[in-house]
Amino acid sequence: MVLHGNGEFTIDGETVSASVDDVYVFKIIGNEEMAFENTGNDNTSLYVQLMKIPDEKYARNI
Repeated sequence: MVLHGNGEFTIDGETVSASVDDVYVFKIIGNEEMAFENTGNDNTSLYVQLMKIPDEKYARNI
């Protein structure tokens, strides 16, 4: 989620523009390259959550 500013996400050569209040969900499987570039004149603030389930036993319903 872009909290302030604007820029571009690039994942494996594919670029997506992002600005304030935009929310993106990217599923990164393993060897992809991901980058963010601030394309504006102001600072950019992002909220990023990275998750990886280390093993199936951590994802079971309790």
